[in-house]
Amino acid sequence: MDAVLQQGVEFILWVQQYQSTGLDTFFRHFTDFGGAHYLYMAPLVIWSIDYRIGCRLVLLLVSTLFVNSLVKDLLAQPRPFQVDDRIVSAGEHGYGLPSGHAQLVVVFWGVLAAWLQNKWFWLVAVLIMFLMGFSRVYLGVHFPTDIIGGWALGLVTLILYMRYVDAFEAWARALGWRRQVSLVVAISLLMALPGSDSFEAVLIVCLAGFFLGSGLGMVLAAAGDLDFDGRGAVWRRLLRYVVGMSGTLALIYLMREKISGAEGFIGSVILYVELAVVGFWVSYVAPCLFSRIGLGSASSRGPAMVAG
Repeated sequence: MDAVLQQGVEFILWVQQYQSTGLDTFFRHFTDFGGAHYLYMAPLVIWSIDYRIGCRLVLLLVSTLFVNSLVKDLLAQPRPFQVDDRIVSAGEHGYGLPSGHAQLVVVFWGVLAAWLQNKWFWLVAVLIMFLMGFSRVYLGVHFPTDIIGGWALGLVTLILYMRYVDAFEAWARALGWRRQVSLVVAISLLMALPGSDSFEAVLIVCLAGFFLGSGLGMVLAAAGDLDFDGRGAVWRRLLRYVVGMSGTLALIYLMREKISGAEGFIGSVILYVELAVVGFWVSYVAPCLFSRIGLGSASSRGPAMVAG
């Protein structure tokens, strides 16, 4: 592994000899869309593109990032700037292999491309996947092997999704809403079990909470016959996103203000609940609000987990 990492260092140093202010700015902004910006992008799909696809996408992103975090904690591989101080980097938390940015970009854009079934969109999606991976190497936060590992796990996730998602939804529908609720709660608690003081463990708690809130919201949306599919006039879609994100950011701000300073087990519980509230808002409360204030659309609903 040391030889492989050294080859990775040499490649990164070769890439970074072409650094410039323009490229630095481009890749810094571009790479941001592969991290926390999914908090803005996934709700856009749910609220303003297609509710059913958006719900599938949210659960898939949470699941694949959970796997990524477990694998990172297991392998505990360093990042390039920790191996060689010649590498220029602003730094990053957590371990390196596999790259979460590379994994998530394959899943997010791959799901949308599979849904649209447009060859030109596929070409754009593949270009975005490549640029995302390259940006992580350019910025010195990942080895090339980290990127390849992330792409590989993302591709496996995408293939499994395309092959089994319809069968999974049919199975979940047959359970009925009460068992669906039990399943969501059980999966969320199991996700939250891995415990340590590492960055990955904190992220896992957040993912478990978001899974709980968003999953329960999807089940209730189906059981309550929520008449919302994310479509409609462009102005409605835009206004839904503005209203929805305003509520999301307000929730995060209010909760963070009230719980700042919490640490240890209590801090983890608070993070879990906070992300559950945000997930519930995204998947259920906001769509209900849109329908109530006349921003919904009169067509069939399509949650990812359908109550029977």
